[in-house]
Amino acid sequence: MTDASGPLHLFDTHVHVVSADIDRYPRIATKLANGPWWETTSIDTSGSALVENLTRARCSGAVVVQAAGAYGTDNRYLIDTIGAEPDRLVGVAIVDPRGGVGTIRQELAALAAAGVAGVRLFHIPTPDPVWLGTPVGDDLIDAAAALGLTVSVCVQAHDLAHVAAQLESRPEVEMVLDHCGFADFSGGAPFDSAVPLWELAAYPNLIAKFTPTLVAQEATGADGPGRARAMLGAVAERFGPDRVVLATDWPQHREVDATTAQPLSYAQTVQLIIGWTDGFRPNDRLAMLSGNAERLYRGAKS
Repeated sequence: MTDASGPLHLFDTHVHVVSADIDRYPRIATKLANGPWWETTSIDTSGSALVENLTRARCSGAVVVQAAGAYGTDNRYLIDTIGAEPDRLVGVAIVDPRGGVGTIRQELAALAAAGVAGVRLFHIPTPDPVWLGTPVGDDLIDAAAALGLTVSVCVQAHDLAHVAAQLESRPEVEMVLDHCGFADFSGGAPFDSAVPLWELAAYPNLIAKFTPTLVAQEATGADGPGRARAMLGAVAERFGPDRVVLATDWPQHREVDATTAQPLSYAQTVQLIIGWTDGFRPNDRLAMLSGNAERLYRGAKS
């Protein structure tokens, strides 16, 4: 797909990998609400398959996000995957925030030395006790920021207040909100039900990550693409195109063709997302598709 400035490419800011080698990379018992997607999918979820998909889709690169359900805080497969393709892949790891500040600093330093570009504050389901808006979360964010790691936050909409507290207390630290915090986009534009997300747009250090996972909550069938464009338009209007990144959430989430009811391939999903940016100015399209990711993630290249 092209526009007046030339071919458009996606730097996919959210993909996962899971190895079939359970001896070398043992899995944990998942506790996620959507279950073990890596066991129920019929497609190859390996790092090598991801690279092949990126090539076919002509993606400029991808951010590999630790598969929390499969591996928890064991980031070895993530590290091995990005290490095999350092020019195309960057990694976002997960660490146990309750390990103590000294342990957290050591773990993050080791991850950074291994080439990891960011850390994900994974807060789903909401833990008991909550740690994101406490000194435990403070220690993790501060340690990551000191190492130059990009901080991503994965929460559900009812926990967005914890994100606001961190953004306000650390205006110098940029954070990426995965899946736009699973905000409520029910109803049509201007999507007033997403007010908790819109309130976060007031913090200039927050980047909104827009994915098909978010769209799938609200739009299915033939109306999906049009609704997705409206949702993305609302996010870009409030945050500004320079504070929006796009991603597939592959292979955890797979879009379905409205006509055939068959799952889209990775390349088809990428083209779908590029199509969502129709109507934006060329520079804004490039920023959301790749430019913002290049700025955020160490080593990201177009």
